[in-house]
Amino acid sequence: MKTLLLVLTALFAACQTPAEKAAAKAAAEAKAAADAAKHPMAKTWAAMRRAGFKEEKIKQTLTQGGTVVAWGTNGDGQSEVPMALSGVVAIAAGYEHTVALKADGTVVAWGSDASGQTKIPAGLSGVVAIAAGGTHTVALKADGTVVAWGYNGDGQTTVPAGLSGVVAIAAGGFHTVALKADGTVVAWGWNYSGQSEVPVALSGVVAIAAGELHTVALKADGTVVAWGNNDEGQSKVPAALSGVVAIAAGGLHTVALKLPPAAPAVRP
Repeated sequence: MKTLLLVLTALFAACQTPAEKAAAKAAAEAKAAADAAKHPMAKTWAAMRRAGFKEEKIKQTLTQGGTVVAWGTNGDGQSEVPMALSGVVAIAAGYEHTVALKADGTVVAWGSDASGQTKIPAGLSGVVAIAAGGTHTVALKADGTVVAWGYNGDGQTTVPAGLSGVVAIAAGGFHTVALKADGTVVAWGWNYSGQSEVPVALSGVVAIAAGELHTVALKADGTVVAWGNNDEGQSKVPAALSGVVAIAAGGLHTVALKLPPAAPAVRP
């Protein structure tokens, strides 16, 4: 049956006109571009392109990875990178632990394991993104599901049943956030300041970030939404803020990256 399908596919391709072949190729390229844009590392690749990295070097971040350097306090070994660790494509840092994602989809963690945050679940593989909370760790798998481990006193590692279609994750002090492919956000864990209470009807989200007690979302239209603790104004988005392309959340503050406006077109 498989051979028959291959033959039929080949015959169909042979019967296509040049225009049909060009259209099919364009459709395939468009789908590949759309899939790449949804990848958790898409923003990293875009930043590398803006910095002038060649495509082969960008591809290396996915296929080969690199090495890790860490510094600062090391009371729990969080800055002591495992010997011979290589092939790393993403990193994350919690309060007292460090996490690395390798190109082969496996995860390595070191530092404090007081709450089991560096004890990787047996058999975990196919990971495409990682996040480190205060004392918990989160992994996003290629199939759109989420795995979390470590401290669970506030439910931050209890992934909602049936959660799927996730394209990005973030971990706050004691809460976890997931962005779904449909642009909606799901959050769970400690909700003392409302950080896990996603605003009603929030949609069109393309990126998320989690702070100590607050959560931030970037919408496709370049606007920002934030909720949770606001004691230091971290959830009070500046009036008329727009044109944002990236966000980050610190313990008690929030940051947004804007690009300069496009230069006006020069008339011939």
